[in-house]
Amino acid sequence: MGTEFNDTENQPTSIIQEDGSVDVELLLNILGNEIDRKILMKLSKTPSIATNLSKDLGISKPAIKKHLETLLQVGLITPHSKGEKDKKKTFFCLNPDISLSLNLDFSLNYFNYSVKNTSQATQDVYRRLELRKSKFPMQVSIYGVRTDEKDSILLAEKHAQNAALIQLGKALRSIELHLRDIERNREDLFAEKNEITTRIKDVITNFAKDPLEKEIIFSFFYRLFESLDSGISVNKFLEDIYLKFKGSRAGVSASEITESMEKQKARIKEIESTLMRIINEISFIKTMYDKDSEEMNIFFDF
Repeated sequence: MGTEFNDTENQPTSIIQEDGSVDVELLLNILGNEIDRKILMKLSKTPSIATNLSKDLGISKPAIKKHLETLLQVGLITPHSKGEKDKKKTFFCLNPDISLSLNLDFSLNYFNYSVKNTSQATQDVYRRLELRKSKFPMQVSIYGVRTDEKDSILLAEKHAQNAALIQLGKALRSIELHLRDIERNREDLFAEKNEITTRIKDVITNFAKDPLEKEIIFSFFYRLFESLDSGISVNKFLEDIYLKFKGSRAGVSASEITESMEKQKARIKEIESTLMRIINEISFIKTMYDKDSEEMNIFFDF
């Protein structure tokens, strides 16, 4: 079976939304399916047809087609033309217009995931590399050449292709080494971040006894980078604390929904009240009204 969505009534149709942002929940839903992951891995190497994917993954062709339909619908793959010879076959490849960067952090004191749409940056790099393609000749024309000269020309073409692969391989190796250094540096910084957040928790625990108060104060440090940049929207901050489930609730009676809504209102009021008190009590937390968004933003004054 293809990927199943939790809320089919509000099922998104594309990973990339109209404003250019990424539907993170939809992407994680897709990546949570092993068959979808394997299809994406295969197509990242070369375009393929449903029949070949079925053979390579050991899955029936009807099942593969369902997964391909899902991946087509969300925009991660696209039909690919292989020319006149294979025009009766439908090949699939990864969508060349989509480039995403997924980041996941998980530790004792921190959990966060984010996806960046890097499509524009990727296209910019492609355009720069287009100008350098002449350095890597891939093919030599043999049209009109005598038969006794074709072998030497084809041999020269093979040598040119090997030289191009060597150059490109060296360039890729340099990039991989650079990325490895960046990843190691990030690992070290994340370990330091975890140690510092542990100390922050210890300090908070010493003066805040109420669990909600502890969570709110610690949540400020979750969004520290935002607060130093554009400020944290109070409404967004409240959403981070009150993680209301937004999916469907089949089989829940009207009275249960009403009771639940009353409890929700009471909880939101409690969180708002505690948040405002903490803002007034902690000296380095400041607020400022944003006229453009018509929202109150929270800043750190340090």
